Amino acid sequence: MRIPNLIVMVAACSGLWSCGAGRPPQQAATVNVEVTSPVRRPGLWRQAMLVEGSQGLSVLSLCLDASADRQLSWWGSSRGLRQGCSQNRVEQRPNGAWRFKSVCEGPGGAKTETSGEAVGNFNENYQLRAETTTRNSSIVELMGTRTISIDAEWQGPCPGGMRPGDARLDNGMTVNLLELAASAAPQL
Repeated sequence: MRIPNLIVMVAACSGLWSCGAGRPPQQAATVNVEVTSPVRRPGLWRQAMLVEGSQGLSVLSLCLDASADRQLSWWGSSRGLRQGCSQNRVEQRPNGAWRFKSVCEGPGGAKTETSGEAVGNFNENYQLRAETTTRNSSIVELMGTRTISIDAEWQGPCPGGMRPGDARLDNGMTVNLLELAASAAPQL
């Protein structure tokens, strides 16, 4: 896997393209009750991801506990990147799908707009499709519009040696997405 593709893939998983969780969910337009977005079951999640423009399917294994799930939400947000989000909405559709949209600004005038939909029970599996547009980023590989598709499946407890936030990439490399997002946030 070439390094630019690694940057794009990890950015998609860690939320470098969007800001989302941490604020109260918005109410659905036709419902007068607050919608609580789903949480993923703690443990190891296998995520098969296709990022438009990258070289094929990437697979990673992501270790989550409740705290890491809140910080690395299923729609790609990272707690360290939430400041500067002028729009941040998650709502459940009548068909059970979850729609999400965020518009966020980062350091240096980087602006990311993300929208998409997810389906599944988030306890055993879910599928997500999103479109992300990034402008004015100092990270050239993040610029432009991309479509991201993720098929995620719960695998069981996290294996020994993996801590919450760890992602084992399909090339065998392990990175901690929480640390990566925290260190990359000022570079946007």
